[in-house]
Amino acid sequence: RWQAGLSAKGEVNYAGEAQSRILGAEGSVTWRNQSFTFVKASLVGAAQDERLTRGGPTMGTPRGWRVNVNHFSSFSGSRRFNAGVSFSGDDNGGSGASFRVGASIQVSPQFRLQFNPSYSRATTARQYVTTLDEGRAATFGHRYVFAAVDQTTFRSQFRASLILKPDLTLDVYAEPFAASGRYRDYGELLGPRSRFLRAYGNNGVAASPNPDGSLSVHDGSQSFTIDNNDFRELSFRSNVVLRWEYWPGSTLYVVWQQDRARSAAYARAGLSDLVDSISAKGDNIFAVKSSFFWGRK
Repeated sequence: RWQAGLSAKGEVNYAGEAQSRILGAEGSVTWRNQSFTFVKASLVGAAQDERLTRGGPTMGTPRGWRVNVNHFSSFSGSRRFNAGVSFSGDDNGGSGASFRVGASIQVSPQFRLQFNPSYSRATTARQYVTTLDEGRAATFGHRYVFAAVDQTTFRSQFRASLILKPDLTLDVYAEPFAASGRYRDYGELLGPRSRFLRAYGNNGVAASPNPDGSLSVHDGSQSFTIDNNDFRELSFRSNVVLRWEYWPGSTLYVVWQQDRARSAAYARAGLSDLVDSISAKGDNIFAVKSSFFWGRK
């Protein structure tokens, strides 16, 4: 079985300015073995975005494109697998690529495992940084500062469900996460409705990096400093839940939850950061909850 479709989506604000224009085409196939494949491609038209400058003038957005491909094995099997890839790009120099896989295995009637790792690399060509005063008249006396950001993200989700007895179950969920981002190519909005930047380090605007990673900018008689925005964030979240129905309709829950996070010195995030996230500082929360059914059977 197969199906295909076309779509068009647009958003207009109260001033009649197009905020988004998207044309899409998608198709899916269910194969003879009951596996399923889905493909979607989109063309994004140039538009305006009244939100990018965080209260300032509207800013242009570029033409772009996106492609997503996903495949799922048959949902009826005891072993289920899926995988997906996506790619994107735009006229500002933004790009993205992501990959994910997933597996769900019924090891035995009492034990199920799920594993869903993913990886993505993306460049956001126009990331808002800050708004400064003493700007040009063209931007109403303000500087709307933007930068390009190269970001790497690793994520993994793990689930396990164990039926110890018909009335006693153990569920485990864990999600290590690591992301990093490096800011570069700073500049300020050239003018209202424009998608271009007045780049720092060119056009008579001097820019020099400082030892702490910040950037000193000299524009004529004006000088200012932009903080170092590079980041590397690690986190680990988990839940372990023991559920016991000690009486019909009456249940006892014992919960152990971890919420760990760490902001590490900048480096491009890697697989080892997923392991390091487990040792990050954070909270351990233990909770016990019981409900009791009071009534006639």
